[in-house]
Amino acid sequence: MANERPERLNRKGRREDPEFQPAEKLFRRFQRRHLAGGEFSGVGLSFKSGDAPDAPSVNREKYSEARDVLLPEGEKTFVGWGVLSWQVQQIPTSLPLNRPEFTIRPKHVPLEDNYAHSEIHCARLNTEELCEPNKAVRKLLRTALGQRAAIEIEAEI
Repeated sequence: MANERPERLNRKGRREDPEFQPAEKLFRRFQRRHLAGGEFSGVGLSFKSGDAPDAPSVNREKYSEARDVLLPEGEKTFVGWGVLSWQVQQIPTSLPLNRPEFTIRPKHVPLEDNYAHSEIHCARLNTEELCEPNKAVRKLLRTALGQRAAIEIEAEI
């Protein structure tokens, strides 16, 4: 795989695109160890980075291809990693289902060298503020995404 980033990924002053179509795919890299029984286990979907909330990173299909998430990032390389996807409509919009406390949605967060970069955001109900969901909701979301993930590129490692 060439280390050169495709031109389509360069931001070039383009604005954030908040509109996601229900069938649009979101791509994420994974390692074979992230699978359990042939399904993505949700391991590696972080919602906290240090003391601050974090959101799992994905690339949106509208501006990238599955293999783009395997491109090197600085010194980090992803040779042997795989790529999985979800359609936007497969992501639960609120959790827990019986008494929603959090909303879940993709958000386009473009980077200068990766216009397709997006995140799966979790916010308290009726707010837009990114937050770390509680342990039960993290488990529900990881389970839901694990069951709905499609493997686009098989992981070798």
